[in-house]
Amino acid sequence: MINLSGLDPQPAGFPGCMTCPYRTTGTPAICFACANGGTAPVPAAACPVCGQELVDGDRCANTVCNLDDRWFSRVYTASWRQEEMWAAISHYKYDQDREWAPILGRILVGFLEERRTAGGRAQPTSRHTLTAARDSHASDGHGRLTSLEVRRGTSGVRQGGVRRPGDRRALSM
Repeated sequence: MINLSGLDPQPAGFPGCMTCPYRTTGTPAICFACANGGTAPVPAAACPVCGQELVDGDRCANTVCNLDDRWFSRVYTASWRQEEMWAAISHYKYDQDREWAPILGRILVGFLEERRTAGGRAQPTSRHTLTAARDSHASDGHGRLTSLEVRRGTSGVRQGGVRRPGDRRALSM
């Protein structure tokens, strides 16, 4: 992740993106680093699926992690700042504030680039595809981006009209 302290002017800081000098010219690396600024909390005991801190002993507070048929093995978080990211996605999705689209896109691309080169070496990305799910309850009938999923491999079977790939890995923002 790049060090933002050398930039002049300084980014506004996430989620102050609408007043940021890089709002229209920022790179994925800048927006990803800004969305993950500060020190990420290190949980004492982390969920093996999503990495969040375990509560109630060994159970994750994330309901999806506890499902027996969740159809994915790991959730990768593009920003550890959950409250701020939820607010940004909510502005985009529910308030129809489309100015968030390129910002959220740059954060996602920055995350993928960071994962691709994690540890200074290229990570295998050819086995993964990025799938965008659509919301069936969109008010204008065109569907809205609601979740992203990195799917490993291309094999899958259809069950109940839903494609169920063998080893899916979800990506949450």
